[in-house]
Amino acid sequence: MEWYKEEFLNMLEEYKKSTFLVLVFILILLIYRWISNNPYSWQEYNLISEPSLSIRLLSWLAFIWPWKVLYDLQFYRILYFIFVTILNNRWLYRDLKKIIWYWLMFAIWFIIIPWFIDILNQVVSFLINIVLYLNLIIPVLGVIWFTFLIIYSLKISFEKN
Repeated sequence: MEWYKEEFLNMLEEYKKSTFLVLVFILILLIYRWISNNPYSWQEYNLISEPSLSIRLLSWLAFIWPWKVLYDLQFYRILYFIFVTILNNRWLYRDLKKIIWYWLMFAIWFIIIPWFIDILNQVVSFLINIVLYLNLIIPVLGVIWFTFLIIYSLKISFEKN
């Protein structure tokens, strides 16, 4: 198995665990709202934080998406033609490719990933608020949700053994 597939599978396992924790958080929030009789209000939840990516995984993300697009557009062939064939300067071509690579990694880390995490947080907030509203309208859904989480957690604990 290649290193990026291992890294991706490890991250997927972490996200499965954190998703279960989010579901438990929603359940606790539902029970708290039901017990305290707080009026319903639309709120924003930021449950997903930015991941701590290794430099290898960040490099892989830069390679599979923007670098591949630039390669398919033959951007580097044009650079090669300009800097190596016309100007006869291979060092400048290599340095420029390195600068582009670092810029792509910078853009992924500081622009794309925070934007993606922000969208995920908005989706999670929307879903939590919908579940809370449905629980306000139909309290039986909270009981069904609670039973589902108990059965699911028991299933996970039995699978580990």
